[in-house]
Amino acid sequence: MSADKLNINIDDSPIAILTTGGEGEILFFNNAATNLFGQLKKGMKFSTLNNAEGIPEILKNSTAVHLTLDEGASLHILKKTDGTTFFASVFYAPGKEKITSVFIRNISPQIKYIAQVKRQLEIESDLLKSSHIRGGNIDKALHEIALVASETMGVTRMNIWKIDEGFTSIRSLVNYDKNQGGFVENVTLYLHELPNYFNLLQTEAIIVTTDAMNNPRTTEIRESYLKPAGILSMMDVPVRIEGKMVGIACFEDTQQIRPWNVSEQNFAVSVAQIIAQTLETHHRQKVQLDLEQALSEKKVLLAEISHRVKNNFSLISDLIRLQEAKAKDEYHKKLFSEIRARLLSMTMIHRQLYLTDNFGAVNFRDFVLDLAAHFRTTFANEGIDISTLLDNCRLPIGKAVVCGLVINELLTNACRNALGNENGRLVTLRMNVMNDAVNISVSDNCNNGGTEDETSHDLIKELISQLKGSIEFSPGKGKSSTLSFSLG
Repeated sequence: MSADKLNINIDDSPIAILTTGGEGEILFFNNAATNLFGQLKKGMKFSTLNNAEGIPEILKNSTAVHLTLDEGASLHILKKTDGTTFFASVFYAPGKEKITSVFIRNISPQIKYIAQVKRQLEIESDLLKSSHIRGGNIDKALHEIALVASETMGVTRMNIWKIDEGFTSIRSLVNYDKNQGGFVENVTLYLHELPNYFNLLQTEAIIVTTDAMNNPRTTEIRESYLKPAGILSMMDVPVRIEGKMVGIACFEDTQQIRPWNVSEQNFAVSVAQIIAQTLETHHRQKVQLDLEQALSEKKVLLAEISHRVKNNFSLISDLIRLQEAKAKDEYHKKLFSEIRARLLSMTMIHRQLYLTDNFGAVNFRDFVLDLAAHFRTTFANEGIDISTLLDNCRLPIGKAVVCGLVINELLTNACRNALGNENGRLVTLRMNVMNDAVNISVSDNCNNGGTEDETSHDLIKELISQLKGSIEFSPGKGKSSTLSFSLG
């Protein structure tokens, strides 16, 4: 690449061009070079125009920087004759007799923009890793966001506003003012005082005002808000959660009238999204805390209710026992005894419910094992043994109570039938669960087929109808009863 190949008048070229000799001395420079560097002199070393500082790490190996450079050029930090520095795209074209042509273009605006974007991305990443933000510590998180965002953006004021449910007012959650030394008192703005501005907040995706004092969109807040704070430029960005506007991130500059470039607008939108995430995390953790507190209170309440129900069961059982003692014949004593047995079955179901973490269902296998153990104790003097073979099963509390009463009846009848067998009195209880079906069988080894208790039989049929199930009786030697119903 040479001046001849460029086919242009070197002096009129917008690109700074100079030539250097074998010792690096400047032999020639055009008008653009003078405009760029200042008072250049022939014979001065080009090396004196190179800045000693290296390229910042944030710009090294950057694709965006590479695309900004001219083809074949490299990034340099050069120094003007007045000592100020700038980023430059520099292309060296070696020629004859050790003469080198140097083509220089000032790309400071582009490089500063790239560095700004990269810095903003780093800040966004750091904010998202903040323990305050991730932990939902709302006050510390919002203060951190306001401070970091204002410093990154280079503004003097940064506010985070919250909108009330009816959009009748906005209240600042955080009000940072660098001129006043940090965080200052929060303020509230009302719809009835600023209707046009509130309408603007709801209709604009982002409010960018370079000259806020003279912008017709912010005229309404000039006297009451802008002038007292000395705000020259302002940018408001909505904070949204699931599409609903819940707040505003407001950047305000009191030092200069600024145009708010695309990078700054994008960064402001990212900050608004981080604020939304912080508010959402805080809300989610608050809801979780409320749920945990409600659950804790519910557990305490259930424990109290369980204690009272247990006492009520005991009281009812004692009352029935008193009536049983007053009965004048064996028939009525038997009736009261059966009622107490049924009540005991319901008490056992209640105990299983209290022991589980799932208050909607009980471990029915454990209940059946407890019930079988009770019958063993009751009929121990009669030499009756109860064998169990049970699958795991969880039942809703309603079905568990009804099914428990059915098993209680079946075991009672089977144990009484087994009394007629002189050799090896055995009752077998099985529970099989497959897919959505439950099958429970109770059998005995009675030799004479046993006797039928019509009252118990009628009760069983009534309970089976409540379960929407079925039961099969197999009379004869070794009587068996099989109960079937659905878990659903």
